[in-house]
Amino acid sequence: MADINAATTPSVYRGIRMRDGKWMSETRDPFTNTRYWLGTYTTPEKAAIAYDAAVHYFNGHNSHLNFPHMATALPRPATSSKEDVREACKKASLLIEPSVGTRSSSLPTHIQLLPTQIQAIRDSPLDCYGISSNQTYLSNAANLDDMNEFDEVPYDPVWGL
Repeated sequence: MADINAATTPSVYRGIRMRDGKWMSETRDPFTNTRYWLGTYTTPEKAAIAYDAAVHYFNGHNSHLNFPHMATALPRPATSSKEDVREACKKASLLIEPSVGTRSSSLPTHIQLLPTQIQAIRDSPLDCYGISSNQTYLSNAANLDDMNEFDEVPYDPVWGL
């Protein structure tokens, strides 16, 4: 017996839904209102990027994508036939195929930060060498006539905070 909640499992991605343990993807052509079945996929990410490929083809740069950072990498169908669109979606789903020997996908992970965490990141200096914002460092000045080799220069954060 199928799980009742499986069919109603909400997705964080557009254009997909779960049915019988698989993720389905579909969309409509905005001009003809024709329904396009894009296929079933094993993960919601694969179904979502398949949806992105079809929607980006139909709507161009105005489309609302699940993975907007991958818009330039999405394959384009040769024609608007259902077969060509479905083929492009299958190719798009391979863009996030897990790496060999790992279980993670090649997509960047989206992490939601709290406003206080974002402010803490903004307030902290770019500190890759262990220099805090109230410390100084010694300068290796190229023009030693203007500056002594051991003059202290105040630390200035890169981001201009």
